[in-house]
Amino acid sequence: MLHFDGRAWTVLPGSETVVFRNGWSTSDVETWFIATSGEVFRWDGAWRSMSFPTEVGESPWFSAGWGMSPANVWLVGSDGLVVH
Repeated sequence: MLHFDGRAWTVLPGSETVVFRNGWSTSDVETWFIATSGEVFRWDGAWRSMSFPTEVGESPWFSAGWGMSPANVWLVGSDGLVVH
């Protein structure tokens, strides 16, 4: 994953081993990504793999997502799964 700061491109540390399918930013300092594995990650200076309540299932698989703020993110996945 590459980041452009207005002057130069840099590789986000730790992103070299993950293949991403979807991504969006909710602020100048926070970006969300969905990997081809269906995992959800957040970048805010460090990578964070997101966890979900047990009601969502043991290993939810997400295919797309979008958000307007860090507290307002929608994810969709397999078998009609929608998380807000």
